[in-house]
Parts: sequence; structure tokens; C-alpha cells
Amino acid sequence: MKEVLSSMGGGTGVVGLGVGGSSGICCRPRPVNLLLLLVLLLQAASATRTLAGQTYRTAYACEGTTLSIDCAPGNVINVIRANYGRFSITICNAHGNTEWSVNCQSPRTHRVLAESCSGKPSCTIEANTVRFGDGCPGTHKYLEAHYQC
Repeated sequence: MKEVLSSMGGGTGVVGLGVGGSSGICCRPRPVNLLLLLVLLLQAASATRTLAGQTYRTAYACEGTTLSIDCAPGNVINVIRANYGRFSITICNAHGNTEWSVNCQSPRTHRVLAESCSGKPSCTIEANTVRFGDGCPGTHKYLEAHYQC
């Protein structure tokens, strides 16, 4: 990590916030290259996770865009769970809208996504209300897919 930051002109890359000591501040935040932060955030968004011993991936597509899932050669997609709606206020919310419902779901999402993608090495599908329904009019939705390869 230090090598990556040094090559980008950054410092140690340590960002810390905390409390302690007589001043109440334990660590001073250091400037971090914004490009590096973006790369790390994007990596976290598409990271592989493990739940109950199963490794799975998560992919998102904002309403009106296309979800793309690709598995390595020799592997196929197995959709674990999916939702078209909104459970998070931060995903697909560039303008910071806080009035959207975060209890928005489409019961048919898993079936539709599994029919389109399961058993295939790759898949693309449009994230829209025509395909998945509109369980919460007025709320900008996104497609969230948890899958295995």
C-alpha cells in the first residue's frame, strides 16, 4: 500500500480519527489522494464476501442502467438473492436525497434475475420498473444482486 501511495505522490496513506490523550485527538488525518480513495471504494463495492461459509459477490445497477455479471471461464452464475428497489439511502444517490423510501422491494426480482442469468457465464439485464415492477413510486431504485460463480 505504501508503494502505491508513494507512486501516486501521497504520504503513508494513514487516515485516522479518534479520541484520546489530553487534547482529545489521538490521530491527525493525513491527506490521501482522492483517486486512491475512489479506487478503494469501487473495490469495496464489488468485493467478494463470505456468508455462512459461502463466498458470494454483489453487483449493483442504478435505475435506468444495465447490470453486468461476469464469471471466470468455466464458471456460471448462481443468483443467491436480489432486489430491485431501495434498502440503502447511499447507493445510487449522487444528490444525497433523503426523502426516498429505504423499505422498497420487488418480490419478483430474484425470479426474474435467476431466469435471465443463472447457469450462464455472463449476463446483462436492464434495471427498470418495466422488468421488475414499481413497488415505491417516486423513489429512485437500484438493482442489487448477490451471486456466486
